Amino acid sequence: MRQTANSGKSLFIAGHNRAAQRQGVSRDEHVMGADGRARILKLRADGGTDGMRRRFEGHNLQHAEHRVTSRRNPASTVAAVYDRRTALALQPIAFRRRLAERRYNAAGDLVRRSEVNSPVIRSPKETGKAKIATILMPKDEIILITRADDMGYTHTGNLAVMECLGNGFIRSAAILVIAPWFEEAAKLARENPQFCYGIHLGLIGEWRGYRWRPVLPYSEVPTLVDEDGFFWQSPREFWGHNPNVEEIEKEFMAQIDLAKRKGVPISYLDSHYVMPYNERYRPIMERLGEKYGLPVSCLLGEHELHDFGIYHVPPNEKEKSLEQVLRSLTPGVHLLIAHPGLASMENDALVHSEPEHVQPEGVGRMRAAETVAYTSPRIKQLVGDLGIKLMSYSEFGKRVS
Repeated sequence: MRQTANSGKSLFIAGHNRAAQRQGVSRDEHVMGADGRARILKLRADGGTDGMRRRFEGHNLQHAEHRVTSRRNPASTVAAVYDRRTALALQPIAFRRRLAERRYNAAGDLVRRSEVNSPVIRSPKETGKAKIATILMPKDEIILITRADDMGYTHTGNLAVMECLGNGFIRSAAILVIAPWFEEAAKLARENPQFCYGIHLGLIGEWRGYRWRPVLPYSEVPTLVDEDGFFWQSPREFWGHNPNVEEIEKEFMAQIDLAKRKGVPISYLDSHYVMPYNERYRPIMERLGEKYGLPVSCLLGEHELHDFGIYHVPPNEKEKSLEQVLRSLTPGVHLLIAHPGLASMENDALVHSEPEHVQPEGVGRMRAAETVAYTSPRIKQLVGDLGIKLMSYSEFGKRVS
């Protein structure tokens, strides 16, 4: 597995080198793009959060400059084919499109197309929402809770989340304590307490060659890990090994407690990959919400948008699709779940462990396109024109009694 990941990275770098040679420039100049620095300087001149200013003044400047540039200048982005994706890349485009459009439930089973054509509106019985007495809101108000997931999964993922919070219409961000870049995510949260943060409780590490471990010693949670102490890589594997409920709750508590020790201002809880309304997760999530005095996302009466909003939509169609989603909202409380990122080497190297979950366009491109959509001035203007009330979970919690 390590050899496969390294060879994929080598192919990616070699692609940059060949493209730079054809253009008669250095690799760094090719990666940045001719107008990269001009765009970055303009973005900084236009303002932004302190976190974003640190992004450009800190390490990896050229890397960040190229990725912001490439969102609006696709010609400056090299499309590399990894050896792990070669078989998919050689398939007809119609096949790859159908593969990308597949949907899976919490158990990892394929969901029929007829079951995913309409927005997900879950009943109180399914989600535990009957416990909510009242949501204080005018009957004609459209509330959209916007939540960015997976903060901590990569460095450039953290940067994209902060950009969506500071310059976009995302109002909440869920931090993945088990992910490798959690320490940076916690630092960004401490330095930007004006934003709303939740804990993205996780027991699954879905990426090939990029494994995650529990916060607790894995000898204390043996049913949650494989023989090497790594989390299982899919819901199918996870449930197939009969995870112990007490171990799940104990590990989740350890993740929350670690975030608190790191100074993360926590406003809500949610879960990674397996949704909180899963019948085996829900009792645990409700107990944790009560223990820590925190609301649990997806259990507060929200209408979760189909496909989280625009998750599986092809990169060049995400902004247009988001506009359609916003125009279709009716009075009520809706939840959009975002997955921001940048088209960086580390994000492009992410490949799902199960072949049927692989995104043919690449995780980097898909998540960078979400960042573009959620920070689009046109989209932010549309939200205002449609009278949509954007909310974080800290704001929405004040409406629930």
